[in-house]
Amino acid sequence: MTVDQKEQHILTLIAGLPIFRRIRIALTILRGIEPESLSKFADEEIKPWETEAFVAELDRRSQELRSGKVEGISGDDFLAELREMRNS
Repeated sequence: MTVDQKEQHILTLIAGLPIFRRIRIALTILRGIEPESLSKFADEEIKPWETEAFVAELDRRSQELRSGKVEGISGDDFLAELREMRNS
């Protein structure tokens, strides 16, 4: 299997996961990038999703979902809500 095939396979597997799992994977990958390799972005503001507070919030919400304290919504419903918010 070539590197491109492996990458496509991984992306296909990830695409089938719930949104919070995909975000967690993305954040894990981003945390593994050496800061020096991002030096061209050094002057840009830090995005909220790049902070420890955001990761902690994701962990808290994931725990609430797993424990049954809150009920999740489908990806389609989530995207519909985002579109609605964007159009408001």
